[in-house]
Amino acid sequence: MQDKKFIESYDVSDWEVLTDTGWEDIVKIHKTIPYKIWELKTKTYDLKCADNHIVFNDKNEEIFVKDLKIGDKIITENGLEEITYIVETSEEDNMYDLELNEDSNHRYYSNGILSHNTATSLTYVLWYAMKYPYKEILITSFGEESANKNLADVKMLYENCPDFLKRGVIAMNESTIKFDNKSKIFSRPTTLKAPRGLSPALIYCDEFAFVGTAGASKGAQMQEEFYAAISPALSASRGKLAITSTPISETDKFYNLWSNAIKKTYDDGTEIPKQYILEINGEKYQDFHLFETKEKAEEFVKSLNNNENIKIVEKEPPGNNGFVSQLVKWDACPLKDENWAKSEIKKVGEERFQREYNCLTGNNMIKVLDKNGQVLEISIENFYNFY
Repeated sequence: MQDKKFIESYDVSDWEVLTDTGWEDIVKIHKTIPYKIWELKTKTYDLKCADNHIVFNDKNEEIFVKDLKIGDKIITENGLEEITYIVETSEEDNMYDLELNEDSNHRYYSNGILSHNTATSLTYVLWYAMKYPYKEILITSFGEESANKNLADVKMLYENCPDFLKRGVIAMNESTIKFDNKSKIFSRPTTLKAPRGLSPALIYCDEFAFVGTAGASKGAQMQEEFYAAISPALSASRGKLAITSTPISETDKFYNLWSNAIKKTYDDGTEIPKQYILEINGEKYQDFHLFETKEKAEEFVKSLNNNENIKIVEKEPPGNNGFVSQLVKWDACPLKDENWAKSEIKKVGEERFQREYNCLTGNNMIKVLDKNGQVLEISIENFYNFY
């Protein structure tokens, strides 16, 4: 169904827009119904947008423009800048929305201010806790408030989860969820004490690059120390580590980990060989039976009594540092199906459910890259009208 906020849409090809992770492909550009205009200013930039336009605060958290106040810090092309002016005007105007490639992070700079983001990692945390019994899972973020917000999001996901997937909950508070399969989810700030007393099967570190950046001069050192502190806990439990963040420099620990995770060669330049997993009745088993060669996988399958519905699937190898880089799309999550969507639409309404919160007034500037490599700084309205 066509999103009611869009009155015109055009496909876009051969153009990219500047984001916080480089240039990303533009798929479509949309023109919306009129919205009330909000205006905000920082020392360097100003932005006119809708009330539910999303920017990012000094904790790298999403925040609606309508929820900002003077003195708050947001992420811009120049780094963090304080808001010096914000007001809801009496004017209304059509807004413009860039739709980016689905593999992108769905953020881009508009008038130098970073906009929009989505995350799916917490859905995996919830699924893991409900599927596997007797597991301790630790969620960390760079502050107690942010860590508790992540757990609150897990609770929201649980409440919207289809009944046939839900485990029973025997205890739930601000920092812990305990399920009837004896699995537990804990949320704690990203400090050296975070893993204390736990034998985690999974640790998820959110916004890892922002650890130590709130006025601290030794942020990179703090990240290294935390990473060293969780290693013994994971080693004892043979646990997994998942880290997500937006790199804020080329010297932080997350950027270093990601760079090596996507590097598929050893230090001597030879390629890291692919691995093989089993697909049983259409479901891929990535946590079990990981084979270094196809021959070993075939030998294992032959040893099974019933191997008619088993396929051997080639899997990308881990990176140079042993980490696996992985993209998880929201519709691949087992907690979010059509029934979940119908239930959510009943709660919040179809327009709000469909809205991507990317609406911008036409005079906001974006930086785009054409197929010939030429960079053009242009208003989003002119880009809509002429390109």
